[in-house]
Amino acid sequence: MLSAIGFFVPPLITGVSAGVWTYYDASSRNAVYAEAIAAIVTVLVPAVLAYVYYRDRIGPRTHPSTSSETVAGAVAIGGLFAVTLGQVLSPPDPFTVGRTQVLLLPVGVSLGLLWMSRFASEHPDP
Repeated sequence: MLSAIGFFVPPLITGVSAGVWTYYDASSRNAVYAEAIAAIVTVLVPAVLAYVYYRDRIGPRTHPSTSSETVAGAVAIGGLFAVTLGQVLSPPDPFTVGRTQVLLLPVGVSLGLLWMSRFASEHPDP
């Protein structure tokens, strides 16, 4: 049962947290379509790469980053880490992939939290 849940939960967590982080970041840049951008990223997670590439064109941040934005970004990075490595490292059956993703999720979230805190310290907000 755990492996069946693990097959669906990490991708779901990744999509939702990537959408939440995108919404927070786009809203702090006063993006007109922050909700639409977040909805696209939630459904199509690789679109977050396009958002990160083009987000400076939206404008500078007008609000400092919050702890909930940092956590959402860390969970999104951790989910991407767990899903990607779970697919690569485990045998090609959904039960093993699910267990591997569940085991890699805390490791990925920890690395994501380190990444987000380092990114926030290197790029201070106005």
